[in-house]
Amino acid sequence: MKQHIMHNRGIITAAVVPIKSLQKSKQRLANLLSQQQRADLSLAMLKDILHTLLLCRDIHKIVIVTSDPQINRIVLDYDLEVLPEPAQTGLINAVTYAGETLAKQGVHRMLFIPADVPLVREQEIQRILNPIINAKELTHPGLIHSGLMHIVPATQSGGSNCISCMPADCMTFSFGENSCARHVKIARQLNLHTIVTKLAGIGLDVDTPEDLAQLAQQLMTDDSDERFAVRGQHTYRFLLDSGILKHLQTPERVAEYIRARN
Repeated sequence: MKQHIMHNRGIITAAVVPIKSLQKSKQRLANLLSQQQRADLSLAMLKDILHTLLLCRDIHKIVIVTSDPQINRIVLDYDLEVLPEPAQTGLINAVTYAGETLAKQGVHRMLFIPADVPLVREQEIQRILNPIINAKELTHPGLIHSGLMHIVPATQSGGSNCISCMPADCMTFSFGENSCARHVKIARQLNLHTIVTKLAGIGLDVDTPEDLAQLAQQLMTDDSDERFAVRGQHTYRFLLDSGILKHLQTPERVAEYIRARN
């Protein structure tokens, strides 16, 4: 069947990046990094993601959902919008609240992306926002009004590393391990046009020492222009300056370093 790219004419899109307190971030890396290092890593990854989102021509505004004063101050440097976390905290509530708020503001589409996918590329975001769909569906007048959900799964856990929702408040969420399959089920129950796309950059989120080692290896195999100019530059600089990079060469080196620290 013939396929076409669905373009963004007239569609207002907001990217939403939730991030909790830096001092409480990345607890699963506690055996590898100190509390301050985990906070520094989280901040470096956030900066890399914001750098990429700011390059995307089809994103009209970027919203950070947080109640961390330090992140609030940093976001001011990027001239972005901050949405305080809802009273009932947690990722599900944060993204749901953001979608509802954006819909009231007249935003058509919400792009959720977590704050720990520093290898995300501009081209990947553009592919999510301009999905390839069947020609018959592209010309269907009710497509936008009936709703669309485009999702990128986490490579390792089957989680949801990016979700594009149109309308912005069109669905409920169920994050966590294997959540991609749950989100697809929810979207189909709501009769949303549903697309699943696997992407290498977005697919790598950093939760465990193994994830961090994979991230480091990917950054080190990128050519110099790619590493320092396009993606992951803040994260790579943190790994280099902190001295942790040399311990992330192989899973065996990671395990040795963890044993030595404990």
